[in-house]
Amino acid sequence: LCTNPTGRICLCCEDTLNSDFSGRRDYHISSGLDEFRNSEYLNWVRERMMNGQDLRECLVCYEEEKRNLQSKRLFEIQQWGELHGEQEIIYADLKLGNRCNLQCLMCDPISSSKMAAEFKELGWDKNPPFAVGQMGIPVKDAYCQDWKWPEDENLWKTITGLTYSLKKVKFTGGEPLLNPFVINYLEILGKLNKPDLKIQLTTNGTVVNSRILSLLSNLNIDVIVSLEGVGP
Repeated sequence: LCTNPTGRICLCCEDTLNSDFSGRRDYHISSGLDEFRNSEYLNWVRERMMNGQDLRECLVCYEEEKRNLQSKRLFEIQQWGELHGEQEIIYADLKLGNRCNLQCLMCDPISSSKMAAEFKELGWDKNPPFAVGQMGIPVKDAYCQDWKWPEDENLWKTITGLTYSLKKVKFTGGEPLLNPFVINYLEILGKLNKPDLKIQLTTNGTVVNSRILSLLSNLNIDVIVSLEGVGP
């Protein structure tokens, strides 16, 4: 399971969002997972993958592999090995909106609310300096979204309901540690004592406090600190 910062469910974080399936439409995680998981679109994806047919959604990985690079596809295959008979979601990659307290130049309004505000101040919400941001999402989409979805209680009921089957969960943002539900969920994971569950958290490191440090120390977690640069 993967979401981009708008809450749209994707095949993975490299999904180009382009498809040869005429009926592909947006599925939002706030509406639950059943509709997406049972959709004609996902069945079509599964069938093409099982038949060894290419997908436009996966073009990023194909292009990298042509250049003899390790694509995300190959990396994940290496990480997971062969899986048989899995029926439940075992990996959730959750990009939780664009709420952030920084506006790093490497980022864009889809992943930073501070940068979205700056773009609007400059008039770039209507005429952005680049049309498409990270993950193939148009910059203008940052200004027609309901960015409250990452703090929806029903969403977190859905995520909590996945906990039993999950083998890995990844949180990015925005800045995920600005979301109180992320903190609460990490506390739930700590109490569950599920050492086989791998957790990955990407943070800018600026909102870490003693409570969060204590919480993270009790988890099987990789903390990735995203830096715009060092020094002045």
